[in-house]
Amino acid sequence: GGRGRGNNMDKNNANGRDSKNNYMRSRDLISSPALHSSSSHNHPLHGGNNPNPFNSGRGAAGGGIWNSAVFHLRVREYDNAFRRVLDARDELLLVRLLGRTQAFPEQVLSGLHPNTAESLFKALSDMIGGRTFVRNTLPWICAAVKMSPVLPANIETVKAISNGLAVLCKDSTTNIGHQIAGIAAMFSKAHVHNATMEQQPQLVQNNPPAISSNTRY
Repeated sequence: GGRGRGNNMDKNNANGRDSKNNYMRSRDLISSPALHSSSSHNHPLHGGNNPNPFNSGRGAAGGGIWNSAVFHLRVREYDNAFRRVLDARDELLLVRLLGRTQAFPEQVLSGLHPNTAESLFKALSDMIGGRTFVRNTLPWICAAVKMSPVLPANIETVKAISNGLAVLCKDSTTNIGHQIAGIAAMFSKAHVHNATMEQQPQLVQNNPPAISSNTRY
């Protein structure tokens, strides 16, 4: 009788360990960045050919950086918050910050230093090109064309975002394909208009010659 109870207890313990291991594997799978991208093909965090310059590590330093960013957000120091995370080059921290502030992106962008804004959109272009966390980038691409002047200013970043969105429109098998197409068209149209305005020559008003007091009529 005692031996039977002992065997049952061993089986129960083994089943409990298996359940815990299965739970841990499921949790890791759910938190995988690939599930948040439009495609896991050539995922830069999984050894793709075009690696994202941002890291995916979440060590002890990551917690300190995030706490610092949250502090800056609370006092509406948006530039300091984004600069802190962008300097850390941690993609997951950046995605977390984008999610925390995506309800008011225009307010955030208007509070960023131009260099910080350019760094942010360079990171967004890398995410779009690498098909990682695409949904998190869309509110910011929409807000970019509402700024004056439109963002980003760097032409290479503009091209990278436009090309990345165009590829996603063609390859997307998700229900956000039409949404991406609309955003891509809006983004391209805004930047074409902006470039056209910059190329127009400025009208110079020539002041009429001064009339001498000795002039006779």
